[in-house]
Amino acid sequence: MISRRSFTTLLGATILGGGLSAAGPARAATTARDTLNFLLGSDPGILTGIRAANAGIYYIGPKINEGLVQYDFDQNPQPLLAESWEIAPDARSFAFHLRKGVKWHDGAPFTAKDVAFSIRTLRETHPRGGVVFKSLTDVETPDEHTAVLQLSDPVPYLMDFLHASETPILPAHRYENAGDPLENPANNAPVGTGPFVFREWVPGSHVILERNPDYWDSTKPILNRIVYRFVGDTAARSVALETGEVDIGVETPIAPSEVQRLRALPTIQIESASYEAAPFYVRLEFRLDNEFLSKLKVRQAIAHAINQQAILDIAYLGNGSLATGPLPPTAKRFYESDVTTHPFDPARAEVLLDEAGFPRATDGTRFTLRLRGYPEGADHRAAAEMIKQQLIAVGIGIDHVVSDTAEWIRTVYTDRAFDLSFSSVSVNHDPAIGVQRLFWSKNIRPGVAFSNVTGYANPEVDRLLEGAAVEPDLEKRRELYSQFQKIVTEELPEVPLVALKKFTLANAKLKDFVVSGDGAKGDLGAAWFEA
Repeated sequence: MISRRSFTTLLGATILGGGLSAAGPARAATTARDTLNFLLGSDPGILTGIRAANAGIYYIGPKINEGLVQYDFDQNPQPLLAESWEIAPDARSFAFHLRKGVKWHDGAPFTAKDVAFSIRTLRETHPRGGVVFKSLTDVETPDEHTAVLQLSDPVPYLMDFLHASETPILPAHRYENAGDPLENPANNAPVGTGPFVFREWVPGSHVILERNPDYWDSTKPILNRIVYRFVGDTAARSVALETGEVDIGVETPIAPSEVQRLRALPTIQIESASYEAAPFYVRLEFRLDNEFLSKLKVRQAIAHAINQQAILDIAYLGNGSLATGPLPPTAKRFYESDVTTHPFDPARAEVLLDEAGFPRATDGTRFTLRLRGYPEGADHRAAAEMIKQQLIAVGIGIDHVVSDTAEWIRTVYTDRAFDLSFSSVSVNHDPAIGVQRLFWSKNIRPGVAFSNVTGYANPEVDRLLEGAAVEPDLEKRRELYSQFQKIVTEELPEVPLVALKKFTLANAKLKDFVVSGDGAKGDLGAAWFEA
């Protein structure tokens, strides 16, 4: 496995100067191949990050639509579309000086107007953007290459949210005066400033990107083409990686047992360092307006009925740790261990269900709930099936429907045709970005994926989250997030299950696919194949 330290060493060998511009042309002549075949588990359903759709868009979009910054391995912001910036001492004003000479793929010039449009739009359309940019009062554009964000409250973590996978800069001239931005054709035939240009999308099959010959960094990209292949079957993904049909798969795209097997092959390299800054956890969310789930004892019973350790050991083959709350132990700055937990105890679950007024009927069933499980990966599907069986064992009937990712998002977030939603989410670089969106009552936004779909609303939790989001003092933020974790683990709008360890598997000849803290979510402009 490639360690974080070896990545840092590699980074030092391939970076010139103070930025993240790789010395690509010297290698380009020795590149054995010019096409990267990129494995994704499903079709993302949209090709820009104007709204959070699923993992797929985070790996396609940044190659086309860039962000203002990118990150080094310590998550320090580095120049991209913004060459430099100044932050006011009170964190209420952020001035960005934009790169000159950049053009959109259709030839139009990139200007501050595009930055202003993008940030204002993402505040309305993106589940995390609605949190991060909540206090945005204006985006000033004093000239074509300066954008100044003015905020009513401090946002000390703002610079953690300005990379392409979270805040993609979109072409204002393609969106303005064109109706609902979420329905704009440019979302599915994107125009960007990045090193790769959109060429083709065959839904359910593939997306093709081609080299941008007019990219502002003339040393990039080295590859001529990226082909994203959508492969839903986990066994087929494993075969494709092993045989070299695809060159890279992200976020542990195959069964954990297969990761262990492929690790031994000399043709495969595996890395996990790029996931450390934004850990994932899996969770079971409750639809709180359900007549059964509105009762705390029922939610407690479900928590006691679920065997977290078995799910970790069997579904995820031990690749992670037990989650105790909405911040996993790997979120070291803000993790609180002293929270309410609900250890596996089916007998206790039966008692709580009886006390809640739902005894078993003659067929042994108390009531039936609709379970909708996140379909990306055999491990997630296996975990959802284990949850189903564990709840059936205490008398809860389960209607479990397995679908593709796009259908799961529609069912859960738009139609709200669920009672239990099993999902995997990233807590991102800061709780204000990755966690607040899931519990903040002002982020109950039907149709917006990975927002507060439970309908959870607690004024005290809102106060804590809002206070932590604008508090510049780290110790005070820690205390606010500690109180938040204690309340939500007691009130149980969700059952936290497993804090995941994720892997990327790649062709051993693929080089420089991780040259920044963005990992494979970066632009891949420096990636190349060894001869």
